[in-house]
Amino acid sequence: MKKRPLIGVTGIYARQGVTTLYPHPQDYCQAVHDFGGIPVTIPAFLTKEESLRYLEYVDAMIFIGGPDIPSQMYNEEPLTEHCTFLPEEIAEAHLALVKQVFQSDMPFIGVCLGCQELNVGSGGKLIQHLYDLTPRHRNTYVDTDTNKRPDTYHFVEVAENSLLEELFGSRRIRVNSCHHQAVDPEYVAPKFRITARSTEDNVVEAIEYSDRQFGLGVQWHPERIDDWDHRKRIFEGFIAAAQKFHS
Repeated sequence: MKKRPLIGVTGIYARQGVTTLYPHPQDYCQAVHDFGGIPVTIPAFLTKEESLRYLEYVDAMIFIGGPDIPSQMYNEEPLTEHCTFLPEEIAEAHLALVKQVFQSDMPFIGVCLGCQELNVGSGGKLIQHLYDLTPRHRNTYVDTDTNKRPDTYHFVEVAENSLLEELFGSRRIRVNSCHHQAVDPEYVAPKFRITARSTEDNVVEAIEYSDRQFGLGVQWHPERIDDWDHRKRIFEGFIAAAQKFHS
């Protein structure tokens, strides 16, 4: 029996009163487990150098969703009234992981914030506040029972000859979404290309790395989407690429 590949999963932090928590990114780890991998969380309290050591052991990386990248890291003034920034030391560690992963053939996927980290980590920029352009990608209300913003759902158009087209066998897929920033189409990083846009407002929804078997960033959340087949297509493909890299 083949050994399951080890999948590195970035972490973020939360505060509860005076306590700082480093939550386990359960939905991402659950998806890795369900489709054949072993999740390995990279704690957010590690230094940049300590985080990079994890790449000696894992076979692929997931960069998870979360707060915003500090805008000075892509040479923009912050829109502080709209943004909630990652602590700089966590953002720096994540971007260092991104840059190091680019130096290998390791498969990777970035989700929401993770997609944005992929673009910024190789020289791209972000739209800091999508509401200046369109209100469609994040609800403004919070569900009182869950204390969360429910996902919105819409369709994206997928580029021809892309990894997404290969995974789904379609040029049009339904996605969930909960984000207020996105890759700036005027500043897509070198080696990336846009491979999905919202059919409603043309917002960038996915980017792919040109010299990687599996190098994907998506603005939606496949780890928690209500469509099991959708989740399966992305994570089975990702784990298969990790297994190949592992062997």
